[in-house]
Amino acid sequence: MYPQKTKTQMVADLLAAALVELETGLPSSPGKFFVEDEDGKPLFEAVGPAATYRTLTNKHYVGLEKELGNESPTPFLSSALLVHKEEEK
Repeated sequence: MYPQKTKTQMVADLLAAALVELETGLPSSPGKFFVEDEDGKPLFEAVGPAATYRTLTNKHYVGLEKELGNESPTPFLSSALLVHKEEEK
């Protein structure tokens, strides 16, 4: 189906998609102001289970990458999780 990818790469892609999907189902609330979006609406750093999940995912991903020999891995989820006030979930 994907001749350019190894089985390991396909499993990694599926796992990455599952981790991102899991995060979208976790609740979050707006914390401190971060920036305004392109429409001028304020965006806030997320707090709650979704933010904690993101922090722990990055921590463990970086640890695993270092164990595999990557001396300077980038976090799996590199940007801050941002929410609008009216979009609390």
